[in-house]
Amino acid sequence: MKSDGIVGNINLSSCDISNCSNTSNITAQDYDAGGIIGGINNNSNVTIEMVYNTASIKTNINNSAGGIVGVANNSVVIISEAYNTGLVYAKVYSAGGIVGCSYNSAETII
Repeated sequence: MKSDGIVGNINLSSCDISNCSNTSNITAQDYDAGGIIGGINNNSNVTIEMVYNTASIKTNINNSAGGIVGVANNSVVIISEAYNTGLVYAKVYSAGGIVGCSYNSAETII
């Protein structure tokens, strides 16, 4: 399970996410957190475009936090025309303004 503003988790899927935003603060207790998507996993192909986050994204346990995507794992992710102005904080693991953490994934950020 993931915590996010728009989509919790994408698993074994292909999808496009566009023209959306998150303005609500997120604090994940036990999961990765992202302003738009909490996690993208297991050979998913995801295109994210024209999105933004202005809220605070935080994780309290051993998880990653990202302004747009919390974690990408074994997937292909294309991100374009996206921005984050919110605070991103991960207590132990990684944090990133756009993507918190990437494992064995291919990201293109335009």
